[in-house]
Amino acid sequence: MDDDKFPKQQMGPVRLSFSYWFLWTKFEQAPYWSSQNELRNPRSNLGISLGGGKLFLQPTFVFPAPWNSRILDDFISQVEERLPFQFRNQYFKRSLPGKLSRRGRMLKLPKNWREKTGPKNVMQE
Repeated sequence: MDDDKFPKQQMGPVRLSFSYWFLWTKFEQAPYWSSQNELRNPRSNLGISLGGGKLFLQPTFVFPAPWNSRILDDFISQVEERLPFQFRNQYFKRSLPGKLSRRGRMLKLPKNWREKTGPKNVMQE
């Protein structure tokens, strides 16, 4: 991890990357999938890269709850308090079940989906 001793270059002599896959315990205890045969991947991922004097985090979080539900809003607020970075609302997407792919179709959410005046919280717990 002493790559800072080397001259500055585009690709440093050391790079370590790994990925951590996980499921949110809360959603495993009370899953929100509408049926068991839906092809959606519920796993979240946190990619971490060290090198070039930098630490880079690349999260792909999957929250298996309706995007406009109160339970998701509360859960994201709790998680966000503990993160070393801030969520950017423009990167959130919703997943529709796929027929052939576990990923399904991904659609962007409205820009104001997390604002109190935006289109949210129409579904109850």
